[in-house]
Amino acid sequence: MVRKYLLVLALLISSSYAQDDLLDSDSVDDGSEELTDSTVSLDSLVAEAEAELDDGELVSSTDILEDATSLANVLNEMQETNTETVNILGIEYTQESLADYIEELEIQAQEQEDIENAVAEAEDILDDGDEFDPTSLQLYDYADALQIVLDLMDEDDVAVIFDEEYTYTELQALIDQTLEEAEEIEAEEDAEEEALDALADDLVEEIIVALESDDLTDEETVELESDIEELLTVADEDVVIELDSDEAEDEELTLDDLSALEEDLEEELDIDEDEAEVNLDEELSDNEESESSEELEEDLEAVEDAIEALDDESTITIDGEDYDEEELESLADDIELDLESQIELEESVDDVNEILEDDDLSSEELDDLAEALNEVVDEMEEDDTVVINDETLTIDEVEELADEALEDAEEAEELEAIAAEEEEALEEELAIVVSESLESEDLTLDEEEDLLDDLEELIASLEEDEEIIIDGDELTIEDLEEEAEELEEDIAETEEIIEAESVIEDGEDATAEDYEDLIDELDDLDLDDDEIIVIEGEEIEGEDELEEYIEDLEDLVEDLEDIEALEEEIAEAEALMVDLETANSAQLFELAEELMDVLDLMEEDETVQINDVGYSYDALEDYIEDLYEESEVLEHEEELDEAVEEAVAALGDGSTSEQLAAYVIELEEILDIMEEDDVVVINDVEYNQEEIEEEIESTVEEAQELKALEDLEAAIEAVEEAEDIEEEELDTSAEVQDIIDDYENLIDIMEDTDELVVDINDEETTVDDLEEDVEDFNVVLTDLASQEELDALAAEIETYVLQYVSEDGTVYITAEQLSGELALWKELQAALDEGEVVFVNGFEYTIDNIDDFIAVVEDTVTYLDENDLVQVVVDGVISYMPEDEYIHMLSVDSVVDDANDILALDELTSDDLYELSDILETLLDLIYTDEIVVLDGVEYNYEELEIFIDEIKAEAMNTDHQEEIDEAANEVEELIQNNDEWTTQAELTALVAAWEDLLDVMEIGDIAIVDYKEYDIEAIQAEISELTTLNEQLESGKVLYTDPETGEVEEATAEVTESATLTSQAYHDLITSSIDFNEDIPVVSTATSSEFIANESGVPLIEIIIIPESDTTTTTFLQTTQDVDESLNRDEDEAPEEDAEPEEEYQEGQTVFILATTFITGDLGTGKVYMIPKDDPENYSEVVIGLDEPVGVCFDVNHNFLYVADQGSLTEGGIYQYQINWSPEDETFALDNEVYVKIYSGTPSDCKVDAYGNLYFTDAINNSINKVTYSDLYSGFINSFVVLYEPDDETTEINRPFGIEVYESEDIYFVNNADGTLYGTLNKAEAEIEETNEENINILTEESTPAWGLALGEEYAYYSLDNGDINAHHIDDKSTKTMSSGFFVAPRGLCYGDGDIYVTDNGYGAIYKLDEGEDNNEPELMFFIQAVTSCFCVNVEDTDGAWIVSVALSMVFLFN
Repeated sequence: MVRKYLLVLALLISSSYAQDDLLDSDSVDDGSEELTDSTVSLDSLVAEAEAELDDGELVSSTDILEDATSLANVLNEMQETNTETVNILGIEYTQESLADYIEELEIQAQEQEDIENAVAEAEDILDDGDEFDPTSLQLYDYADALQIVLDLMDEDDVAVIFDEEYTYTELQALIDQTLEEAEEIEAEEDAEEEALDALADDLVEEIIVALESDDLTDEETVELESDIEELLTVADEDVVIELDSDEAEDEELTLDDLSALEEDLEEELDIDEDEAEVNLDEELSDNEESESSEELEEDLEAVEDAIEALDDESTITIDGEDYDEEELESLADDIELDLESQIELEESVDDVNEILEDDDLSSEELDDLAEALNEVVDEMEEDDTVVINDETLTIDEVEELADEALEDAEEAEELEAIAAEEEEALEEELAIVVSESLESEDLTLDEEEDLLDDLEELIASLEEDEEIIIDGDELTIEDLEEEAEELEEDIAETEEIIEAESVIEDGEDATAEDYEDLIDELDDLDLDDDEIIVIEGEEIEGEDELEEYIEDLEDLVEDLEDIEALEEEIAEAEALMVDLETANSAQLFELAEELMDVLDLMEEDETVQINDVGYSYDALEDYIEDLYEESEVLEHEEELDEAVEEAVAALGDGSTSEQLAAYVIELEEILDIMEEDDVVVINDVEYNQEEIEEEIESTVEEAQELKALEDLEAAIEAVEEAEDIEEEELDTSAEVQDIIDDYENLIDIMEDTDELVVDINDEETTVDDLEEDVEDFNVVLTDLASQEELDALAAEIETYVLQYVSEDGTVYITAEQLSGELALWKELQAALDEGEVVFVNGFEYTIDNIDDFIAVVEDTVTYLDENDLVQVVVDGVISYMPEDEYIHMLSVDSVVDDANDILALDELTSDDLYELSDILETLLDLIYTDEIVVLDGVEYNYEELEIFIDEIKAEAMNTDHQEEIDEAANEVEELIQNNDEWTTQAELTALVAAWEDLLDVMEIGDIAIVDYKEYDIEAIQAEISELTTLNEQLESGKVLYTDPETGEVEEATAEVTESATLTSQAYHDLITSSIDFNEDIPVVSTATSSEFIANESGVPLIEIIIIPESDTTTTTFLQTTQDVDESLNRDEDEAPEEDAEPEEEYQEGQTVFILATTFITGDLGTGKVYMIPKDDPENYSEVVIGLDEPVGVCFDVNHNFLYVADQGSLTEGGIYQYQINWSPEDETFALDNEVYVKIYSGTPSDCKVDAYGNLYFTDAINNSINKVTYSDLYSGFINSFVVLYEPDDETTEINRPFGIEVYESEDIYFVNNADGTLYGTLNKAEAEIEETNEENINILTEESTPAWGLALGEEYAYYSLDNGDINAHHIDDKSTKTMSSGFFVAPRGLCYGDGDIYVTDNGYGAIYKLDEGEDNNEPELMFFIQAVTSCFCVNVEDTDGAWIVSVALSMVFLFN
């Protein structure tokens, strides 16, 4: 076994030599290798994805997410290598279709997670009891939980329940099967309960017979003890055995009495001794071979139990030999000695196995292994075996293994000696190379960098106290490190000089911007007095000459800026001077404006060339005036032409009055525009002003005449339609009135237009004819209206009499009710005319017979009223009952109805029962002693009702008591179920209090059900005792951890290292239980999710996406935009301005708020943005919820826009813009409205704004640094960004750019989330460029560990590393130091404000604060917040004065 490890060690050493040989050989072609690598990379990623998709695992959300992740890796590689299609499992995917498939998988994963959560709740129901023997109650609950799972599933979904997959149909069958099993088990439980009751009765009878017997044999006594023992397990707690006694009083025995009796019988019969003998014999006979320490402990425990059970002078037979108490004690001593030896042996074996955990053992470790094996041999006996490295070995085999280890140690020592010699030779070779380089006084930059690499390699190879001879001097590691630091400074200075010299040596004419960049670079230089640099061929010596040179450059820059501004304006004007002959008024006006800009920049004696034409100041001024005049004339002509076009369109063919009226309106518009000498052409006819006026007058007359004719034709048509209707078809008075209105309208028009005769349905009709028709229709109208009135009264009577009929069909009529009906009949009588007929309830009434009916009703009313009677009608037979009796009947029926309503409920609560008893007592007071009432189908007389009331009251009290028990039990159950795997002291205390509350309401014989388990008073007391002991033993800073798999509970330290993987409850528990928890610091759990992006109150926000009408891509600060969409609710005061001045930089001022983002990886909708007041963290608030993966956030303090960079998990994310209403004084920072704008669609990493409002952002997935201008941001345009920097053949300093900062609106700082030794960790680039990769990216620091966050302070650029360090790079002197090391778990976002650096620790789940510039200072804890990722300081300059002015301006706008 050990030889195998040594062989691996030898192979590793030999392979290192082979690798050195390869490194010395000629390298292959880099281009072909890169192409091959990318192809291999894509192929391997496809293979990994196919393996993941076809892995055959059970369906789970995690598996689906892994599928999506593997496909996302393929998609990223396709994008980086510009691969159009790829084949996965026989299906061809484009980049777009693969992205869609990934999005579908992510949605499917979310749905599957919902199903899994529901499944987990269902499985918990069975886990809470015996999974293999569940109760019927558990199965019913289990079926309900499975139904919830089924409701979440689609027909093609799969649910994994107890490691078994179920389709939709299979799950439905499982639910049905579970319900069937529940019914069967319920029947079995009932039968079992009956059987136990019967068994208990039999046992009680047998026990009574035995106890009443005067003389029991030993056999009968043993049987009695057995019966009592069995009864104690099956009987209810309230069982009492009554013994008859002829001589004394009868005796009652409770279960406690029987238990004491059973113990006495056991002692009398030596039953414990027999059991102990059997147990000891079994225990010792089971372990004939070598035993583990656990088995020996069990043997020892069995012997000690036997000693305790053994009576004086008694013996126990074990394996055919008798043992008395002394011999058993001797046996126990022997076992105890064996146990001690076995424990020592197992500890030695553990030492051996611990050494063997390392696959690559050194010679020293092999010596330790041999020594440990020999210790095992010394502690073993001849027949012992041990398990080493999963193999069972005898003592001889262990000795052989020890010898092999010694041999392997000797071989390894020889190989290590060879390796040491090689390393020493390499050190000497490096020392020679370094010495030669240091002797050279004139090294190039490349040679200096090579020397630095050699120095670092040499330092790494030396031992701590080792010295080496360099250039004749003995140097330590510290000496070499100082030499390396000096060399780093020399290299940095050389690079600065080279960078300064290269600024204007790009082969193009230098611009003012180039010279400004040169000045910036020269400002960074620190020349010695005799140091010389060369710029544009000019030698500059020392700091004084450099300052003079910089002053000359600044004067040059001012001159160049004036020249460049004039040239730019001329170029813009020339671009507008194309095709002037066809230019419209707007184009001429724009040209005049541009030329005016040129004129503003000219001196009065200056001449400029525009399109190869020379213009003096005066000539250009005259030309501009001509352009303005020509523009005005052309604009007037265009306006007239447009008005004429609209007039022609309005007129159309002129066939309707509506067209003529519209034509007149447009002619009046033309007249308003026309001047005195203007002439317009309308439909080939020329018009001057006077002629237009005449055209208007004639058109108005024509329109009026045509309108009158149209009205007459419409009226005739309406009358013709009315004549087609037969009189029998007219059912309502409203229909007739409409016809009369049509006729009268035609009559009015004929009279107004003096039309004597019109043609209606080919017949000549006069006004008189029409009036006669109207008279006929009025007659019909009167008849219909009268009949409708009668029918309405008849319907009212029919509805009124329905109140007489009771539920059983009996009719009861009081005098008061009948009087109301009589009034309606009299109203009907008054409305009924001669010849009219009306039907009421199927009976016909006329003026002739209605009087007789009314007289009968009047007589009946008088009879009922005078005799205080109520008329009763049953099956047509009329009778009478006293009115008092009727009122009594109604009262009783009402109370009975109330009682029956409660009795009809499926399950009555104590409140229902108490209410029912009150109602029944009211009923008892109402009924007569001989009266019968029917309740819930059962008849009750007075006495029976009294008994029933007592029963209801007793049931109410019992139910009330049980409800108290259930409520308290539910409180306990809720605490248990809501608790996760981490249990704190506070949770234990709350649980103990809940159990105590339950105990307070319990009485003897009560049973409480908690989590499907039954608890009596003793069980609850035991639970309280156990929990109290746990709580007392739990140390401060500790929690109890319950393993979800095994259920084992152990004490653990309360600490958080991966807050994003915890539930909200677990995070809160661990933080609040930690040893250093401060109650004054807020704790925020963030794992809750939202299905949509919303504000703090949960109100969904409306997403707005605005696509620009044309390409608005630009790299300038501002641009002209299309009209702003009204849905954005923009503040016009924040609208972009031409030539806007920069406002406040976001790093400057006092910090008032800290913005922080959080999210749980892979759990969509958990992303949030928080606002934390710096001086009052407890007043924090959520700003936005429902995001996916918000990894970056920034705020434009000048324009009140919040930007959130959301990576979007596996699907596409974006940058979202929110308008903010905020006030530092009130500590408010909230959304100004309920909309948000998607500015960018992609996978952004971080963002920042400059003083102009422009947005800069990184995209780690797309490997780009981008910019959006403020004008596009204000307009809300999506994807109107430009790429400033991205990797290409020349630009290699970008690889997963993450944190970004903007410095003075001119420079960009960013960090790479990758190996910085290849691409740079902290890099710097120019922000103002005209095209992608126009300027070089400067590497400032190189770290092998990926970086995350970035913040710019006054002197340093701070960045966080994946290893937990926070480093600081001095902006001016280019030095780098470590601010914090070994403290943070997973630092992510950084932000700067007011002299402090804020760090978000995603691992611990907290925000810390560091003082700027101080090395290794202790971070100050500010805020506990789970899964915190990024942060941003909202800084405000002059918070007092500025905000007073702001409030004053707001008041001015309010009152204006």
